[in-house]
Amino acid sequence: MPTTAKPSLDKINNVQALRGFAALLVVFGHTEFALPGMRPFGTFGVDIFFCISGFIMAMIVDRNPEKFLLRRCIRILPLYWTATLGVWLLAVVKPQWMMHTTPNWRDLLLSLLFIPFYKGGGVDPRPVLFVGWTLNFEMYFYVVLAVCLRLTRRHATAYAALAVFLLMLACRFSGLQSAWARVYGDLLVLEFALGMGAYWLVQRVTREKALKLRRPAIALVAAAAALMIMLQGLDIWPYYVHRFFLFGVPSFVLIAGAALLSKAQMDTRSRALVLMGDASYVMYILHSYVLDGFDRVLGPRMPLLHINRLAGCVVSVAVVLGVSVLVYHYAERPAVDWLSVKFGTRRIPRAEVKDPATTMA
Repeated sequence: MPTTAKPSLDKINNVQALRGFAALLVVFGHTEFALPGMRPFGTFGVDIFFCISGFIMAMIVDRNPEKFLLRRCIRILPLYWTATLGVWLLAVVKPQWMMHTTPNWRDLLLSLLFIPFYKGGGVDPRPVLFVGWTLNFEMYFYVVLAVCLRLTRRHATAYAALAVFLLMLACRFSGLQSAWARVYGDLLVLEFALGMGAYWLVQRVTREKALKLRRPAIALVAAAAALMIMLQGLDIWPYYVHRFFLFGVPSFVLIAGAALLSKAQMDTRSRALVLMGDASYVMYILHSYVLDGFDRVLGPRMPLLHINRLAGCVVSVAVVLGVSVLVYHYAERPAVDWLSVKFGTRRIPRAEVKDPATTMA
């Protein structure tokens, strides 16, 4: 007799692999290489990242929310602060290399504290680290969720989703033009809520039902990925429609479908894909500087290796992958593990991990 119980989602290698896929998309997009008949695409990987972040936060709250904000800071701060300080010091030593970064203390302090600001007269809020604008969204979401956890664990994710929605409305209709109002009033904040919704949706599907939904899930995952590539790559993105609807909603479908396949025993067993997901944060933080260095050094000497050419794109993306895995393995992971032990948030040793999801917390 089949059970009607709703077991927990106990395999999420698919979601971890999607993190790597999202990071790789962003790297590919920033090479500005375009396939024949298409425009450069891939920056929608950020939308996938935001939805995955919401998914993972809902999972953490559901399983082990103890010291939530501290654990998030240990995971995010070491690499981000190191990279931010590195870029700032580079602006001090080699200002001619930096286009929009000036080495002033105000910008550095605001960047390290994740406080949105307009850099160098720009029209969009940007910290010292170019790609760090997404971390301003991430830390905002972490803080809101941490506050909600102080109120209630059971409904924390629902309260957090409601809070970011109401704050978004308040900022959008306040008429304020400050950097923080621009960030917190952006519809992108709702992509975190979509990710949380994906987690709770899949949690409520029984394993038996997930097995029956495998083919539709595969079709939805493929369709969502193809839709985002076509919208951006074929330049059929109607720019009067916010990216939340064009890329956030398909990202929700992509992640929910991938997680559903995990529950249906179609979880990837590829160590390479999971490793790429593990190194995705490093890849995202460092990729633009690795690409720029690659293009500056090799591009003038070998034109085929300019990153917007096919050979240069392939080789430079491979270099970014290699550097990211090395930095993750020899620097980021040891630093996070050491801090986790020091501050009492130590993760389960990898040899003891039975649930791949625990490696993402």
